[in-house]
Amino acid sequence: MRCGWIPGDLNLIAKKPMRDRVFIDTNILIYIYSEEKDKRERSLRIIEENEDKDIVISLQIVNEFVNILKKKFQKDHEEIRNALEEIESTFVIWELSLNLIKDSIRVSEKYKYSYYDSLVISAALDSGCSVLYTEDMQHNQSIDNKLIILNPFKLALKPTLRQ
Repeated sequence: MRCGWIPGDLNLIAKKPMRDRVFIDTNILIYIYSEEKDKRERSLRIIEENEDKDIVISLQIVNEFVNILKKKFQKDHEEIRNALEEIESTFVIWELSLNLIKDSIRVSEKYKYSYYDSLVISAALDSGCSVLYTEDMQHNQSIDNKLIILNPFKLALKPTLRQ
């Protein structure tokens, strides 16, 4: 039965096209909050250059980030909470699953990365990302013909307009 006030050709469940996605590793996230000016600026530029895309991090990245803020940067709980709120409002947070862990073993075996690096790669693949930004893995390596690993510190920057 059709309601008279809904047009017959109206698709109420039309899907929006999925935005492109990129994944950032812990080191890129840490540099955003660090005192290292050059790496901080480069990391912020990566975020700016991808503002038209979904920028994804996994819960593993969040855990590593919190640990580094606490231990290395000696941030207090309030500062960490504030950083987490900012992260939550900025990035897509990808959850880990048993299937993701199983895939990371496949990735580790095939590409010879450590388990934790393979878990990052698997999360990037699972979340539909086409690029993984990290300084810890092989620059320009293609993973499963779906994901490219890029070291942002080896990339030429796009020009920006300075005011």
